[in-house]
Amino acid sequence: MRKSKPLTKTMIELVEYMRDATLYRHPGGFWTRQSNWDIYARSYGTPSVQALVLRGIAEYTEWKDGKANRFPVQARLVQS
Repeated sequence: MRKSKPLTKTMIELVEYMRDATLYRHPGGFWTRQSNWDIYARSYGTPSVQALVLRGIAEYTEWKDGKANRFPVQARLVQS
């Protein structure tokens, strides 16, 4: 059985930020709690969100169809 890598400081902060909140993806791959972009809002990059999804800590809940492919636009923590 393969061991998961430990969470980084950024991933731990992101888990706390996501508690009881849905994250929304904004152009450029920035994720925030607000569905409308606010330059002053705390944000995280797609790689951090994707790392939590790959570890089974978070899940994508909504997708959007783009010209070339389908991509996630909402995420939340997995209920445990």
